[in-house]
Amino acid sequence: MAVEPFDTTAGGLRFFRNHGMVNKVATIPWHAISPASLPPAPGMRYPLRYQIIAPLMGVMLLAVASLVLWQAIALSDRTTHQVETRLRGVARTLSESNFPLTRPVLEQMKGLSGAEFLLIDGDRNVATSGLQSTSRDWGSGAMASDWRKIVLDHRVTLGDQVLFYASVMLPRRRGKSGQPQLHLFYPQDDFRRAWREAVAPPLLMGGLAIVATGLCGVWIAHRISLTANQITRHVRRIAQGDFRPFPVPLQQDELGDLVRDINTMAEQLKLYEAKIRRTEQEKILEQLGSGLAHEIRNAVTGARMALQIHAGECPLEECESLAIATRQLQIMENQLQRYLQLSRPQETIDPKLVDLTAMLEQLLPLMRPLAEHLLVVLSWDRPTEPMHAMANREALEQVILNLLQNGIEAAAAQSYPASAERQVTLALQQTAARAVRITVTDSGAGPSPVVRDRLFEKFATDKLHGTGLGLSVSRDIVQQHGGTLTWERDGDRTVFTVQLPGLPQEVLDVENSCR
Repeated sequence: MAVEPFDTTAGGLRFFRNHGMVNKVATIPWHAISPASLPPAPGMRYPLRYQIIAPLMGVMLLAVASLVLWQAIALSDRTTHQVETRLRGVARTLSESNFPLTRPVLEQMKGLSGAEFLLIDGDRNVATSGLQSTSRDWGSGAMASDWRKIVLDHRVTLGDQVLFYASVMLPRRRGKSGQPQLHLFYPQDDFRRAWREAVAPPLLMGGLAIVATGLCGVWIAHRISLTANQITRHVRRIAQGDFRPFPVPLQQDELGDLVRDINTMAEQLKLYEAKIRRTEQEKILEQLGSGLAHEIRNAVTGARMALQIHAGECPLEECESLAIATRQLQIMENQLQRYLQLSRPQETIDPKLVDLTAMLEQLLPLMRPLAEHLLVVLSWDRPTEPMHAMANREALEQVILNLLQNGIEAAAAQSYPASAERQVTLALQQTAARAVRITVTDSGAGPSPVVRDRLFEKFATDKLHGTGLGLSVSRDIVQQHGGTLTWERDGDRTVFTVQLPGLPQEVLDVENSCR
């Protein structure tokens, strides 16, 4: 019967076929689902750095523009107020003074206020602070009645110069028939210069703030984007079956928490994948067993019956090898039945009082041919008195035979030192708590580091043709008996220990009464 090979190392099972004995099993490998195989997200891709920088820069531009606009309006009003205040002060001085308002006086006032003055006295005489034009071609602005009402709300052009213009009536002078008129001209360029000097500092600071904010936003966006891209690549590796942990960023922030959570998820997925693989292997084993059990058991049963018929037809005094072969076939049937039930619910054992000393003595002849063939010395450290335990004899025999066979094969494979004797020792002892301890000690090199930490897991083996089921099944059997199966390295020896609970008190009372 040919069985096609199956592969569970890629995360899923191939098509399995065994010529009609088992149905096809097909599982899509979940590693085959990659980001490239998923449909693309709708719309254009908007990188994270732009999502951070664009709103940040927009808010900063709006804030700085609003600040500069408000500052410009406020400074424009303040500059106008300051200029008007200076001009009102000059007009007040001229109004309240008694000295003659001549050209030198107006030029001094110009030096104090920065404005040009033109005075028309009551006799219509004209005095200026340096104006080139006195033709009154500056328009018809409203004339203030006193210096308190001077307002620069009118512009005039004299030659190629634009000036703010205001006029005021001064008090009547002695000896003059008319009321003097004072015309004030303030250069628009000077006004703008003063306004620029006031607006430039906040505008410069706002621009520097925008640049600094932009650079800071670019740095933050770059760091977040870089970490996000690394996390994306790591998640894609996880989706492809690579569960190696991702280096955690030094910053203690949300990104670091996210990376730690992803690493935890990857570790859980790794454990989950290992569990899935074991489950798949157990399912395959169960399917194989359901197809192979009938034929193998028929063959073993036929061979055992043939030996029994031969023993009946050709009676011999006592053939030890024939008895061993018959016993081995019987054990093979029992072990095969247990292997085929690996993935089924654990059956309950039917414990009975077993003489462990007699049982072990009967098992040794079954393993001596293998030991002699492999040049291994199989010794038996027999206790001085019989020891008993409540156990299922057939199940316990399977455990001891498996440990003995493993020990013999390990001792036969030892390569150091060359002169050392290859030896396996079986011992039976009773502990202080009346528990029973069975030990199998071999001189082999012990399990390899690859499987040392998971020696009792299913399918964990370092043997070339091993299945990795013997120790797992043995541990399950011992645990069903309420005991433990452990191993350790004692110097250059490997020791497997089966410890079973002691006899219940009622059984001890019956046993003592029978003595």
